[in-house]
Amino acid sequence: MILRNYTEGIVKHNLINLKGLNIMKAKLLIFFSILAFSCSCEFPEITKSEMEESEDMPAETDKFEDPGAPVEMNEVFISENKPVFIHYATDDFFLLKPWNYEKDYNSGRKYPLLAYLHGYGSDGLPPDYLQSEDFLMAHPSFIYVPHTAGSWDNSKLIEQFEDLKGTWRIDNNRVYLIGYSMGGSGSYSLANSYYDQNRHLFAGIIRLAGMSQKDVRDAIAEKTSIWVHFGLQDDDSIISATGGAFDFLRDHFESLPLVENPVPLSDHQGTTYSIYRGELDIVKKTEYDNEDHGIYRFPFDDPYLLQWLYSQSLLRR
Repeated sequence: MILRNYTEGIVKHNLINLKGLNIMKAKLLIFFSILAFSCSCEFPEITKSEMEESEDMPAETDKFEDPGAPVEMNEVFISENKPVFIHYATDDFFLLKPWNYEKDYNSGRKYPLLAYLHGYGSDGLPPDYLQSEDFLMAHPSFIYVPHTAGSWDNSKLIEQFEDLKGTWRIDNNRVYLIGYSMGGSGSYSLANSYYDQNRHLFAGIIRLAGMSQKDVRDAIAEKTSIWVHFGLQDDDSIISATGGAFDFLRDHFESLPLVENPVPLSDHQGTTYSIYRGELDIVKKTEYDNEDHGIYRFPFDDPYLLQWLYSQSLLRR
């Protein structure tokens, strides 16, 4: 429309000022005036791939400014295509692939990887909150749930992590870890071993009722965002271990501000302490006033917990 109006203006202008010239010369001058204008303009190039774009193709403008923000692309999630956990019996772990992973429009996309380490004596089944449709649509990702009948074997876990990263399109800047009880302690042990062996860094860790392991390597403290949880009615040793894990990080960031907020769950009173670097809450501790060791599920009733985890990226630290 702009080009049309502009060219019509050129035609009218030149017709007014071309009285006395013959018609052929007038037409030639108008033609070259329009040609000169069009050559001076920059028009977007339309590629063949854009012309052949399918209807459910995400718009080019749909980029993730905040890596943890819920998906806002025009991506269609069909219930019958909802991904499910597959059990790999030989290596004894479950794996879920991101919803729409095989779609052509996602062929160049890399996804986060979330690992969950269970507590002692667990059957190793994936937690329900990692299987809900709302979660899987909001945070498409690989979810890896290993199982052990005894204690965690870091060498085996690292080998499986490396196999997953070598097989699937995984964003190495967004690898996350959740651990409860023995898995809470295991989250620190694994993070330290993985860093020592491969210089690997997790982007975020949620540690629930960890039974031991108070410190992490300085490089992990500097780059990995960590949120520890524990009940104040738990055993003293666990309160000491988990509280000590936060104290270690507090000492590392002693110059940064500490913010205190109530837990936003009406049935589970408590307090969350957050250390901020700029606008990022990089270290957090949540104490539940009336809870003991069984805090493996209800903390995830707070939607911010997983949103916080998925917002972490090594590129942001």
